[in-house]
Amino acid sequence: VNYRDHVAETGRKVRSVDDGPSFFLRLRSSVVGHGQPVICPRASPYLDYEGELALVVGRGGRHIPEDQALSHL
Repeated sequence: VNYRDHVAETGRKVRSVDDGPSFFLRLRSSVVGHGQPVICPRASPYLDYEGELALVVGRGGRHIPEDQALSHL
C-alpha cells in the first residue's frame, strides 16, 4: 500500500503513505519474465498493479556510510 488510492481500496488502517514506501520480500518464484503471461492465482480473481525497484548488491558490506552506499550497488 504505497499510494493513497490503494490504502483507500484496502480499507485497512496502515501507516501514513507520507512516511515513505513499504518494503516487502519478493521471492524469485513470484517474478514473471518480460513478455511472459501473468497467471492469476486461485486465491483471488483480481490482479493488482505496483511499481518495483530492484537493486543488485554487487559488493558485500555492513554499516556502510550513506555517502558510500551506491558503490555497493
